[in-house]
Amino acid sequence: MCENQERKMPKDNWEKFAIITKSISLLLIPLVIAFWGKAIDTTLKKQEIAYKYIEIAISVMKEKPAENNSKIKNWAVEVLRTYSPIPIDSQELQELQISQMKNVLGEWK
Repeated sequence: MCENQERKMPKDNWEKFAIITKSISLLLIPLVIAFWGKAIDTTLKKQEIAYKYIEIAISVMKEKPAENNSKIKNWAVEVLRTYSPIPIDSQELQELQISQMKNVLGEWK
């Protein structure tokens, strides 16, 4: 009879709190995992796109200079400046563009 009386006793606040937190955690843990998974996936996709742009820019920079591709080479320089993990300062950027212009003008050897 004592056991039946113990079972019928109302739950105290700590037991209620434990039940509520377990229920909330069952809902929140998958949501948090999904959120962080999406955030990581987005970051990886952005890095992959940046890497592909850098590959394209490098291939453009390797092409033999000609008058008709000077704009695309300037674009390639800007892409390298934008996506480079090591920042290119203004002076280095200007030197790179000048060297590209010299190549376009026929000083390429």
